[in-house]
Amino acid sequence: MSDPRISIVVLNMNGADVLRNCLRSIKEVDYEDLKVVVVDNGSTDGSQRIVPDEFPLFHLIENGRNLGVPEAQNIGIRHCLNLGSDYVFVLNNDLILDREVIRELLKYSAGSDIGISGPIVYWFQKPTVVQSAGSMIRWNKGITHQMFSGETPNQMQDTYDIDYIGLPFVKAEVFDKVGFYDPAYFAYWEDADFCARVRRAGYRVISVSSAKIWHEGSHTTKKMSGFATYHFAKNRLRFMKRNATKAQYRAFLLRFALLQFWHEALLHLVHPQETGGFASFLRGTFAGITSRSR
Repeated sequence: MSDPRISIVVLNMNGADVLRNCLRSIKEVDYEDLKVVVVDNGSTDGSQRIVPDEFPLFHLIENGRNLGVPEAQNIGIRHCLNLGSDYVFVLNNDLILDREVIRELLKYSAGSDIGISGPIVYWFQKPTVVQSAGSMIRWNKGITHQMFSGETPNQMQDTYDIDYIGLPFVKAEVFDKVGFYDPAYFAYWEDADFCARVRRAGYRVISVSSAKIWHEGSHTTKKMSGFATYHFAKNRLRFMKRNATKAQYRAFLLRFALLQFWHEALLHLVHPQETGGFASFLRGTFAGITSRSR
């Protein structure tokens, strides 16, 4: 029996300082039938030229403008499915892959109940320290908890059932059953929304301890003033409205109105992390509240 056909989608936008290292690590991955698609979301730094100039066997899709994270990922995923891929691995441009990551993910992905598996993500600057082993959602609070974040665990179990993972290794049949990422999110929470739909369809979402990736850090959104604050605030409310139970959503709204909104607004005023952060938080909150209902 032949090995499954695997495709990797790498999303790039102005990643000249990280994309090359990411693609080099992918090139070294130990897997024979591996297709790589780089989707460029309107880069203005010329980083997309790294693909044809230095990695001619990889496929480049240029969107010409920033379509947002979920739609750019969808474009890459559809291309991979048209190639007949059995699994699609969705990645960012600021990652370094372990040589065995694909084979380790495949060990635990074949079961009919597994829809998505994902690697353990370590900090590039501290390669033994976990950034995330997948995330759990605290539904009554509308916040997420990254498992093992900041820890250097001596021993981990083989897999963990989780609510969502940001670097999903997705079985192709999942897209037929639940669709693709929701473009309305544009950035942030789109991965949590996708995994929530996958879990509602009856699949498990797991992280695999032996599958490893190192993360260099955010190299796109941190350059956009107010961008992250606006979209995070808006999409958290959108996500909760769409995916929480009625009881969870009511509990979240009560806590948000009485405590969380005021706490976060004060933080943006007293300890601003970006220009226009307070205004972006207010605009994002309003946009989330007025987004489509349940």
